[in-house]
Amino acid sequence: MSKERLELGALGEQEARMFLEKKGYIFVAQNHRSVLGEIDLIMEKDGKIIFVEVKTGNTKDNFSPLYRVGYTKQKKLLMLGEEYLGQFREPKAAQFDVVCIEKEAFDTKISHYQNVIHP
Repeated sequence: MSKERLELGALGEQEARMFLEKKGYIFVAQNHRSVLGEIDLIMEKDGKIIFVEVKTGNTKDNFSPLYRVGYTKQKKLLMLGEEYLGQFREPKAAQFDVVCIEKEAFDTKISHYQNVIHP
């Protein structure tokens, strides 16, 4: 992945975090890594753990970054979430959200898709 793409992704994650915090989500972790992969953001709201996949792109791509969360990525996120939740002695309710950041010049569009990945 190019340096430019990595920087765009990091910027998108920061924007997604601020966006969610304004909506009342509480920050838990960012870039949680394991041998299975990485979860971009882990937030909490109403006693529920929210695993957030952040996709950042340009509006010139002509498609929503949401389309980059395919079946394989969804399976991986479910496994990562299960692994993370396994660290708790008491089970916690969880959901998987996707936040899409679309940039065009000086404009940014943020879309939040809640509870979109299911086992």
